[in-house]
Amino acid sequence: MNSKCKIQNAKLELGLNRLAAYVTCCVALVLTCNIAFAQADQSSGVKPSERVIPANAPKISGTVEPDSIGIGDRFLYTIEVERDLMQEVYFPDFKQSVEHCEMIEDRPVDTLSREGRKLKLRKSYLMAAFQEGIHKVLPEVMYLDKNIIDTLRGEDTLRLMVTTFEIDSTSH
Repeated sequence: MNSKCKIQNAKLELGLNRLAAYVTCCVALVLTCNIAFAQADQSSGVKPSERVIPANAPKISGTVEPDSIGIGDRFLYTIEVERDLMQEVYFPDFKQSVEHCEMIEDRPVDTLSREGRKLKLRKSYLMAAFQEGIHKVLPEVMYLDKNIIDTLRGEDTLRLMVTTFEIDSTSH
């Protein structure tokens, strides 16, 4: 390989590394803002049905099981995505604690089905909640397709009720 090809390959590799770093930063930034997005939608009055979503965008759904727990108890948060084989999705990264919960176990992505170009994936997180109240959870993923980078959210807002227990200090 001559020196001109080596220089061109080095420039191409540098450009690809910069692009990968940019995409990684975008993914991290958007996915760590899950709660902020939910609060912004609520304060602006934008309903999930009013958001503009591309026709070929992946379909997002989620579950919280059980939907009612005591403080410190664990629950399973699951996100399912139905997407085209050519589309890329990135699931949230909960390595840092979010406002009211903490990730206990990050389970691997599971492929549920593949029909032609359609692929159905599931990602689950075992989490624990430490703040009393009714918490709203929006299932969302980062979506990359050609030159589109976007956050896609499920149509339904999930609710997790966290209750406290009464401590009887008068009996001691």
